[in-house]
Amino acid sequence: MFALGSLWAISQDGTDAWPVRSRRLGLIAVAVAIGFALGALTGAHVSATAAQIAILVSCAAVSGFAQSSGLASAGMYGLLGVVVGTAFGTPTTLWQTPLLATGGVAWVVLVAAVMDRRGRHAICRQCIADALDAVDVALRENGTQRRVAARDRAVSALDVAQDAVGVNPPRRGLAEGVALRQCLLIALRAGELVSYFGAASSQPVTIGALSELSHALRTSTAVAALQTLSPPGPAMSPAIAAALTPPAMEVAVRWSPRKVPSFRPPLRERVRFGLLLAACVGAAGWVADSLRGPHSFWLPMSVAFILRPDLGPVMARSVARMGGTLVGVGIAGLVAITGNRPAALILLSCAMATLMPAAIRKGHAYAVMTFTPIVFTFIAMLGSDKGLLLPRIVDTVIAAAFVLAVDAVAWTSAPSLRADAQLLRAHDAVAAYLETDAATAVPDRRLRRRSAVRAASDAMSAITMSEREPSVFARKVPGARQEVRELFREIDQHTVRLVEASLP
Repeated sequence: MFALGSLWAISQDGTDAWPVRSRRLGLIAVAVAIGFALGALTGAHVSATAAQIAILVSCAAVSGFAQSSGLASAGMYGLLGVVVGTAFGTPTTLWQTPLLATGGVAWVVLVAAVMDRRGRHAICRQCIADALDAVDVALRENGTQRRVAARDRAVSALDVAQDAVGVNPPRRGLAEGVALRQCLLIALRAGELVSYFGAASSQPVTIGALSELSHALRTSTAVAALQTLSPPGPAMSPAIAAALTPPAMEVAVRWSPRKVPSFRPPLRERVRFGLLLAACVGAAGWVADSLRGPHSFWLPMSVAFILRPDLGPVMARSVARMGGTLVGVGIAGLVAITGNRPAALILLSCAMATLMPAAIRKGHAYAVMTFTPIVFTFIAMLGSDKGLLLPRIVDTVIAAAFVLAVDAVAWTSAPSLRADAQLLRAHDAVAAYLETDAATAVPDRRLRRRSAVRAASDAMSAITMSEREPSVFARKVPGARQEVRELFREIDQHTVRLVEASLP
């Protein structure tokens, strides 16, 4: 259980700054503790299969609601804790199961914190530098076909920087904290230039000061980095000069950036996804009990892995999971044939764990391919796993079939990414930005612009994803792409008006 909790925590690789990622891992640790505790209690004290499945269905409904409400990882791993805890829960291990699983997550957090010896200011400097580089690329791609993709990357990088710096104002006497906020404000101003030049010009824009400031942040302090900004020259565009002028210390101290909001679908959709996940997990539990195969918890666990509201089309994830499982089982089978010697198991686990972060970024199939052999290594330590290779494949195929059937009828895939819901969100965000004028506080104005750009970008991604959905009752939005392009045009034109109104 300790190793399994560690593996789940390792799988939470991402582009977030460490302070943000550690908070997510903390939520996962709490969810795993609760899930394993419920599962262990069920396995130890509930013997009737119908009662166990009823408890599992109830937990899946709660997990599905939590996942579609913005707690995707915590909700899923809490459900996995219930599934696995039910399978391994006994009176003798009742307290050990949740404690060991949670300890595994905590161990990963501790090791990551110890190995990353950078202070919080160093992490913030790197995040702001990454945002400046992304904005610089977006400006250079102005007028090209790569402009939209570059803009999306810039918005994502600014989100990470904003979350890393945080909403708590620095102490006035802490010069580095104030300078970090000044650098973040400059990055947000530079992000505004992407919209400004997007509407005012179709030519690439090069601002050397952005790369210089980014380099200084990576190699020195924020205080020293601000000193690299030269006074604006007469040939510099007034809009660029205003963006690169460091804000006053009082402005940086008073300014409190809002946390980047995550999109939540309507309450009706969140409840519906919870009920659909509960139905799939319940059916998987009933089939697994009927087959009475070894480690039958794999079937509902596979359903929980595939049917997630935040990771795109179910069809793609189902195929990727089946392909990754086949390759992963093949790798584990090669070690099993050799007799599962301890040295071979250790080497296999180390190799797969080393590849896992890169595999997760590469795609779901690669993640499953590295995840599966490690699971078999854990099982091999408890006894022979040779009879589990084929059932593992069968369980995955059955789970994919369950999810695909429900997806075809009810279109459950990625409810949080649905095009129509995201379009409504984009219209609301753009309307909020259009309400700003020259009298609106500059930081608030820029944050509203970024929220509008983020919502419009998410809507375009959702439209692209919906076009790949094979669902029978898929709801297409006619003219959606043109609608999003019009929203981007409104954002850019309003930005030009605001920037020009604020120039001396």
